[in-house]
Amino acid sequence: MGQGTATVFRQIAAEAAGIDFDWVQVATPDTSSVPDSGPTVASRTVMIVGSILDKAAREIGDAVRAQMKRSSLDFDQAADQLLAREGKLVATRQYASPPGVAFDDTTYTGTAYAAYAWACDIAEVQVDLDTFEVNVVGFGLAPT
Repeated sequence: MGQGTATVFRQIAAEAAGIDFDWVQVATPDTSSVPDSGPTVASRTVMIVGSILDKAAREIGDAVRAQMKRSSLDFDQAADQLLAREGKLVATRQYASPPGVAFDDTTYTGTAYAAYAWACDIAEVQVDLDTFEVNVVGFGLAPT
């Protein structure tokens, strides 16, 4: 898969779990071990799978932090204690289409997945620091 997902997924997981980027490893995607999340197309993988990954990593990080509170250990020690007790920590999430987005696998009709887009507007303003009055000087789209 392209789009730098191995790096982006590590960044998402590290931030969500509250751990260092270097602690995260990303396995090669394989639907025999994880639920199918649909097609791998452009940045959809980062948006959809990244969101799923964020929720799962947050759950695991929360479990370690809860163990920290119960045992007064630091993050590493609490994680080691949980792993010794549980063998492994697993959080499973499955993609769910947003309301109104449906696809029929039998007839191949409908919307296969939601589409997302970003935009940026720029406002140039002047602020009177005495009165806090704001005056819009200019407004436009970001240059491309």
